[in-house]
Amino acid sequence: MRYYGEPVAIVVADNEKTAAQAAFSIQVEYEPLAVLNSPSEALQSGTALVHENLGSYKKMVTDIYPEPGTNICDRKQIRKGDIQQGFEKSAVVVEGHFTLPQSDHIAMETRAVQAKIDADGTVFIRSSSQSPHGVKKQVCTVFGLDEGKVVVEVPFVGGGFGGKAPIQLELLAYMASRAVGGREVRILNSRGNDMVTSPCKLGLEATIKMGAGMDGTIKAIQMTYLVDTGAYADIGPRLTKAIAADCTGPYHIENVRCDALCIYTNHPYATSFRGFGHASYTFYVERMIDKLSRRLQMDPALMREKNALQPGMLTPTQVKVTASNFGNLIACITQLKQLIGWSAGERLEIGGDKIRAKGIVCFWKTSDSPTDAVSGVFLTFNEDGSINLNCGCVEYGPAMKTTLAQILSEKMKMDIDRIFVNMDVNTKYSPKHWKTVPA
Repeated sequence: MRYYGEPVAIVVADNEKTAAQAAFSIQVEYEPLAVLNSPSEALQSGTALVHENLGSYKKMVTDIYPEPGTNICDRKQIRKGDIQQGFEKSAVVVEGHFTLPQSDHIAMETRAVQAKIDADGTVFIRSSSQSPHGVKKQVCTVFGLDEGKVVVEVPFVGGGFGGKAPIQLELLAYMASRAVGGREVRILNSRGNDMVTSPCKLGLEATIKMGAGMDGTIKAIQMTYLVDTGAYADIGPRLTKAIAADCTGPYHIENVRCDALCIYTNHPYATSFRGFGHASYTFYVERMIDKLSRRLQMDPALMREKNALQPGMLTPTQVKVTASNFGNLIACITQLKQLIGWSAGERLEIGGDKIRAKGIVCFWKTSDSPTDAVSGVFLTFNEDGSINLNCGCVEYGPAMKTTLAQILSEKMKMDIDRIFVNMDVNTKYSPKHWKTVPA
């Protein structure tokens, strides 16, 4: 058992009360082991290993490189320019260390799933999931089932924020149903269990050193990001890669050194959470720019304008910026200053012992979605000219299906009331859609 809340047994009963009584009667003997509560602690020499046999694991993907004998699940490095030379040319250097702990998605609806197995072996799963086709694929892969024998249905979902993209309860529900002869079973997380048992937002520690000239031009940045992926990898390495790829924020910095490490701890395992790790590291980078601005006594907005990426410049991974793949950051900052009355000052006394504070942050995002992530829509035309729209994306708040109907209405030049949208998702008849994620 590698984290508090990790499932160790399943109880199946005819009602919830009986199941709860049976679960509380189970006696488990635990041998207490050393607990790793942070990525930096997990990196210390001689510390306990979350996975003692890490080197013998079969890798499910090829671009992850665990380091046996350590708690390092994966490591990504970005190098650009000459970091030493960059700091030598800097008139001002600031440093900072930051920590943001793991946190929970707290969707209004907790995770829930139902599963049953028909007499012919067909598996039916009904889940509050953001990735029904992913559920189908993983259930088939793990248990060796034919894809035609697994049907996953997803109704309206009461919030997700990335937390319902992973597959967890679905596997347990299938196992439970199989153990009782295929009878329908339901697993519904309590709020407490949803927080300690199921995937959560990553934790992130960082140490950043940033140097700039007297004119505010950032000359160099050195970063170490430690991603708390929890007790299991899941998509922790992909989150780490996304952070590394965009490590500087949307700024032009000639000299970059970034080390992003995905670290095992004894916490619940991490998954996506609104922004795929970018919000956490962006907070760190933006705080460092504010520190530089104060040291140079420069307007923080001007500092960002001066260092904004523009077409023709290169990102940390040496990708050439264009107007189409990046936009116009300087124009965005200029308009924002006008909208919030930036010239009036960052801090305004508004009376009654109250103040109004303003700040500017620049954000960009690479979701690191697979290049073969697919999506599709089925359109069928009725005899009266109305259209049925069937899409594999899950409706959990962002109104994707309404948006699709609006687009179709506009393109077909027809009344939106004559477009009938299939609101649920069923892998038996809904077109494949990778996941309803990157917000």
